[in-house]
Formats: sequence, structure tokens, C-alpha cells
Amino acid sequence: MSVNSMLSLPLLSSSTFDNTGSEYNVTRVVDSNGDFVLSKYKEYSPMYISMSYSLTYGLSFAAVTAIVVHTYLYNGSEIWAKFKNARHGGEDIHRRLMRAYPEVPDWWYGALFVVMAGLGILTTKYWETGLPVWGFIVVCCGMGVVLIVPEGILEGTTNQRIFLNIITELIAGYAWPGKPIANMMVKCYGYNAVKHGMDFAQDLKMGQYMKIPPRVLFFGQIYASILATMTQTGVLRWMMGNISGLCDTDNAQRFTCAGAKVMYNASLIWGTIGPQRMFQSGQVYHSLMYFFLIGLQPVVTVIVYLIYRRYPQSWVKYINVPIFFNAAGNIPPANTTQYSLWFIFGFLFNYLIRKRALAWWKKYNYLFQAAMDTGTAIATIVIFFALGYTNTTFNWWGNTVGSNTDDQNSVPWLTVPAGGHFGKGPGEF
Repeated sequence: MSVNSMLSLPLLSSSTFDNTGSEYNVTRVVDSNGDFVLSKYKEYSPMYISMSYSLTYGLSFAAVTAIVVHTYLYNGSEIWAKFKNARHGGEDIHRRLMRAYPEVPDWWYGALFVVMAGLGILTTKYWETGLPVWGFIVVCCGMGVVLIVPEGILEGTTNQRIFLNIITELIAGYAWPGKPIANMMVKCYGYNAVKHGMDFAQDLKMGQYMKIPPRVLFFGQIYASILATMTQTGVLRWMMGNISGLCDTDNAQRFTCAGAKVMYNASLIWGTIGPQRMFQSGQVYHSLMYFFLIGLQPVVTVIVYLIYRRYPQSWVKYINVPIFFNAAGNIPPANTTQYSLWFIFGFLFNYLIRKRALAWWKKYNYLFQAAMDTGTAIATIVIFFALGYTNTTFNWWGNTVGSNTDDQNSVPWLTVPAGGHFGKGPGEF
């Protein structure tokens, strides 16, 4: 991608653009069924994304290969030992105390998997998703089986998650080109199987610390999942029918749907247009694919590991290459304001306070975090009903400073002349 093309687009944006700098009009490249039509695409424009968006994809490509290499090098032997002795290894005071309760039989989990997989197959068959049953079984379920252990080790040691949705989108984009709904189905099932698997494992670990009987916790998780699904679906349907201008950038109640827009644009990039026309050789963002290899991931991971083995007590032991490359994974929809706040609070609590007041940090740091999360949730409810629901706004510096920037308003460095374009024009790609 040329410098001129990058400068003609906003620096920070989750939108997709055509070669005039306008938002990409996907209706010009699909048929009445929503499937991609190559001839229409060639008459219109390649799809472009902002520099921050493209860099996030590149770093995510690197992080995907990193987590596999990192897990094998640092934890391979440990994983194998635990796998051979899964039921009896890792004895500690918590496991000994939990012996007072009957364990959840393996067949309970097996039965639950069969039921949920059956519902997934029914969903892909009943609605016209474009995803075949074999794709659901092999790709969606297979991705969860392959990635959940590396993801679990990384999250358990760093409290960070790798955004593995990129690899699911990439595979689905090549397997079912021009099928955005199928792509999103693979993303939701493949990635969320790992994500929610980690959430459930976290709950089980917390239950062990709290000495909650495993079978009680098992049914509690099922009940909570069903309740959350029904609640979320009901709230979403109510919002779509009762909130005017939902997801508009100027929505009076601030329901701008930043995350949903990223999801939608990802379906265009990976599903409608497809990785073949975005990242293959000769395409606009072909260079990003090198992040898988020169993306320096396996190379850097191996080098860091060898240095660590040679100097195990040096500062190199604190380097985690997957986390380093995954740092920008929240952009978009996160922006520089949010990253700045994360850095400030992280530096304050996990460096300054931890270094100068370790006793306080051990006792209150995570309690304070839980209090902040709880307070934010309560404040969100109060603000919604007191201000958002009544369309009440307060125009002061704290509310407007973030809205008066070129990044927020998607202002590019260069303006495309009327009737002109950057990059390749119709019939040139």
C-alpha cells in the first residue's frame, strides 16, 4: 500500500473505505443474496482500511504463530506431563480439601458437548448461513480443541488473552470466499469456544478456592449461560425496536455500537471481499502476511527463548513475545485515550505501588480492582436511566475533548480531489 493511499485515510478508524476515501458501499459488490460478485467489485474499488487497523491485523497475525511456538518451547514438557496425569497431578491444599465433594463425571461434559454441538449444527442447517455442517465440526470445534490449551497457559500466567479470532476469520475466508455470514459463524463459534472455555475454567478455579462443590458449580454455569443468553437476546431485540438511530455516530444516547461495527467490518474484510483480494500476493495488504513469518514471530520467540535458557535469571525471563505482539489487539474499537489510561493505571498499581508498598498491594490491589469494576457497572446503569434514557447531556470539557479531535472525526491527512481517487481505479485491479 502506498504512502499516498495511507495518508488519504483516517489514521485511527474501524471503518472500511473505497479508493475515494468514502466508506465502502458493500451493496455495490454483492447480489440480492448478499454473496460477493467479482465483476461488480472490479467496477467499483478495492477495500481499504486505516493504518492502525492494518497494523493491528499484522500484529495479530504475528501473535497467532507466537502463542503456538511460545507454548511449545516454554511449556511443552509440562503440558505432556499434566496430560498423562490430568486427574491426579498438581496436588495442593485446595485439591485435597475439594476431595470432600464428588467430582463431575467426564460423561457430563461429553453429553453437554453433544447437545451444544447438535444445536450448532441445527443452526447452520436451519438458517441459510452458507456454512456447511462439516465446516462447523472440523473448523469451529477443531479450532477450540487446538487453541484452548495454549490460550489457557498464556492467560493463566499473564492474565492476557490472544485475539485468536483473526485465525478463524482467515481460515473461513479461504474456505468459504464471498460468504460473510459463514465467516462470522466460524468466528463466533471458533473463537468464542476458546474465550468462554477460559471463562468457565476461571469460574471452576474460583470455585475451587471458594470450596464450592464441583457439581453445584457445573449446573450453576449452565443456568447462568442460559439466563445470560436469553437476557442478552431480549435486551438486544428491545434496543433495536425502541432506540432511535441505534449505532449512528451521533446517537443521542451514545449507543454508537463500536464493537458491533468492528464485527460488521470484519465480515466485509474476511467474508465479503475475502483474504484473497486483501492479503494475497499483488493485493493492497499483501505485506501484512509476512507478519506470520518475518512477522518475526517464530524467529523472535526462539531467539528470546535461547537467551532465556542461557541467562535464566536475567530480565529476559520477563519477555513474553505473544503478549508484546498482542498489545494492540484492542484497536479498534479502543483508541489512544483508553490505551493511555490503561498504561497509567497499570504503571501506578503494578509498578509504583507494588514496588513501594508491597504489603498494601498484596492485600488490596485486586480487591480495589473488583471494587472499580463493580462501581463502573453500577454507574453505567445509573447513567443510562438518569441521563442516556432521557437524552440528557452535559457539554463540558471532560465530555467533549475526545470528540473534537481529527481521529474521532476520521479526518485524513490528505483530501482526495473531487472525481479523483487514490490507488487503483475501476478495471485496474
